[in-house]
Amino acid sequence: MLASRLQDAVFRLNPDLPGTAHEDALRKLTRPAGPTLETRNRAFHRMLVDGIPVEYRDAHGRIRGDHARVLDFDHPANNDWLAVNQFTVVEGKRTRRLDVVLFVNGLPLGVIELKHPSDPDATVHTAWRQLQTYKAELPTLFAMNELMACRTASRPGSVRSPAAGSGSSGGAPSPGTRKRTRRRPSFKSRSKGCARPSTCWP
Repeated sequence: MLASRLQDAVFRLNPDLPGTAHEDALRKLTRPAGPTLETRNRAFHRMLVDGIPVEYRDAHGRIRGDHARVLDFDHPANNDWLAVNQFTVVEGKRTRRLDVVLFVNGLPLGVIELKHPSDPDATVHTAWRQLQTYKAELPTLFAMNELMACRTASRPGSVRSPAAGSGSSGGAPSPGTRKRTRRRPSFKSRSKGCARPSTCWP
């Protein structure tokens, strides 16, 4: 999380809320509740989509309730976008350097694991296993994750995604037949689909 960028976004997107509501929103967003990574990730996603429930006292001392926005889905250009290469994360006694982290308004919503296509050991399965290691060692980061991708195969997923490549792989053609090739969607088009608010969690 990039604290200053996140704070600026919450203030910018919620100009009608007082400072106490901004602080309440930041506290809840950065500490999603839940006993497991998956439940915390779902709680975080719901706050992104539905807004963060906040309470504050108005000028008359009465308690008011509202929702603070952290993303502008209607006008994407109003969000603060940042991609960081070789981003270092320290959690507990673990230090990991992630290939690419995608930040939106200071939130680490995307993690991309890059594998060189010429390396025979760099498969989508090894990339997926690497992402599972990151999830286990960096749970605070991945509680805020909305997109995980392995660039070798351009297969995006989320925290709850099953093993990459678990579907049909096509395999070798039967003797006497000609293998048909299908045009796969580009990484860009797959990523756009994952950006919809309801994609990762219902």
